[in-house]
Formats: sequence, C-alpha cells, structure tokens
Amino acid sequence: MKIIVLGCGNVGKAIVTDLSGIHDVWVADLEPVDILGAVDKIKLDASDSDALKDAISDMDLVICALPSFLGYGVLETCIDVGVDVVDVSFSPEDPLILDNKAKEAGITVAVDAGFGPGLTNLFVGSIYDELDEIDECFIKIGGLPKYPKPPLFYESTWCTRDLIEEYTREARMISKGKIVHKQPLESIGSTEVMGYRFDEFFSDGLRTLLHTVEAVTMEETTLRWPDHLSKIKVLDELGFFDDEHVDNTIEILEPHMENSGNDVSLMTVVARGPIDGEQHTISYELYDEAQGDFSSMARTTGFTTSAVARLVTEGLVDPGVIPLEILGKDEITHDRIIAELIERGVRISRKTTYTV
Repeated sequence: MKIIVLGCGNVGKAIVTDLSGIHDVWVADLEPVDILGAVDKIKLDASDSDALKDAISDMDLVICALPSFLGYGVLETCIDVGVDVVDVSFSPEDPLILDNKAKEAGITVAVDAGFGPGLTNLFVGSIYDELDEIDECFIKIGGLPKYPKPPLFYESTWCTRDLIEEYTREARMISKGKIVHKQPLESIGSTEVMGYRFDEFFSDGLRTLLHTVEAVTMEETTLRWPDHLSKIKVLDELGFFDDEHVDNTIEILEPHMENSGNDVSLMTVVARGPIDGEQHTISYELYDEAQGDFSSMARTTGFTTSAVARLVTEGLVDPGVIPLEILGKDEITHDRIIAELIERGVRISRKTTYTV
C-alpha cells in the first residue's frame, strides 16, 4: 500500500514510524523533514488544492495530521480525488456533513482518529453498544508534563495554535438529552483522577458523539495542573487570543511551554445506564508516558491513527464518514485498536460494575 502522511510534526513522525516497513509511506509538509522509514518527503502547501490533488492522486491512503484549519479541505479533496483518508486534524467543521458524498464516492473517511477525540469516541461507542441506554457519561482527558514547571505549568506537545483554540472554541455537551453550549473557561473546576489533583475545563471533544450517541447527560472536561488555567483565562479575557493578537501571543508563550520530553497522557470515561433493567457503570482508564523518541501525546495520538489506518487498508472500515465510536461498537475493530496500543505500551483497562 502507498500511504502519504500530511504533516511532519511529532504525531506525523509517530504515524510514519509505526506504518513503515509494511507499507510504503511518504511524508508531505510545507517544511518536510526526513523521518526514519519514510520512502520520500514532499514539499507541499496543503491549502493549494491543485498541489494537494497531485500529491495524493496515486496514493492508496491519505493520513491528515495537519493543523485543524487545513483538515476539512483535505477531506473534501480526498473524496474528490477518490482516495481513502484517516484524519486527526480536529478541524472545527462538522465532518459528518461529508458522509453522503463519501458514500456515493465509495471512499472511507475515518475522522478524529487520535487520542481525544478518538479513543474517547472508541470507548463511548463500545459502552453505548453494551448499555441499553446512557443515562450519563463523563469524559476526563489530559496531556500534561510529568513534572510541571512555572510559570505556565504546561508543555506544548502539539500545535500551539490548536492548543489555544481548545481554550476558545465553544464547548458542546448534552444535558437533559439536548445539546448545550458553554464557553470553555467560564467555569474552572477541580477534580481527582488516578490519585492526582487537577483543574478542569469544558472542552469541545464530543464532536460527532453529539449526533451518533443518545444520552441524557454527556460531557468532556480537559485536565490541567493547578494554576495553569487561571493564567490562561486572564490572557483570554485581555484579548491575547483574538485573531489580531494570537500570532504574537504564540511567539511569547511557546518558549515557556517547550517540550521537555517527559509528558503523560491520561483519560477516564465513565458511563452509567441499564442493562436488562439493572443499572451498571462501565469505565475505561488510560495512562501513558513518553518513551524513546516520542512524547506520550505523539504515541497515544499517532499510534491510534496508525491502528485505524491499518483497519482501513484491510477493508475493515466501511465507506462514508466514520468516527471512532462506530469502530467502538464493533468488537473486532474495538479490540484490534486497543490491542495494538497495549502492545506499544499504552495502559488501558475496562471495568463493568453493577450499580445498586
């Protein structure tokens, strides 16, 4: 199989490394770099539709690991060209809009195939398949420095612009069966996860789950070490994240968030609902640390993406826009993705308990 990975960042490198050897893998970016295992590198401006079409036209699979503002356009172009795509860009647009177009073209568009959204969707999909209905579902997720340092107590392991968007993009959740909206930083909470105390804020990670899963209550919060969010909220209130200032803000913030190579990823998904009339709680727990050349965020995101890519190349993912909750409902694809992550050292556990 000929696969092209768009994006040479930390996640892109993990994807290429994980897929090379079995597949012929190319990499493409504005500033492409040599990645071990890649057949070749291509200089590409993915916002140039014609150049993008030329780059992907003879490929069997496209993997989009570009910044969010480029993701949706890549999906559209892949459908037009007629090549399957696995996307981890977390674009602000709703990818489900492209479902009919992808089905008509016979193209598989696997979206949000990363850590979160991604594995969160996979877990919720599996839970949704087991429970008769979801009364409530709570997702807590974080990618964090193992040893937080002032002044920001955070290290950036992915695109800083997309990080800022997580603090500014309106968060959607389900309350009393309806979609409601909240500003991410309007209420900063405190929680304990895996024995650690974190601050948390509402984040817009449910995405396709808002439309594919019925629940009375469902929400996602993102975890940060204490004292980080209070400072980010002040920057937001002062306008530092406004369009006209964000480039300068990124330039100022990035030196204070340099990646030390010691990050952790953690996640809990807890849902409650009936099974044959009896209340049950089903929970997932994930923990990972940086290993070797890859940050934990690159591992948990990139290895999830490559696992989904393998399923697509094997014809195990149907045409259309397929978020990971669909794969979570299928025992074969659910178990394959989890097994591959555990094989690579990511700790994942699942527990079902009867609720009195």
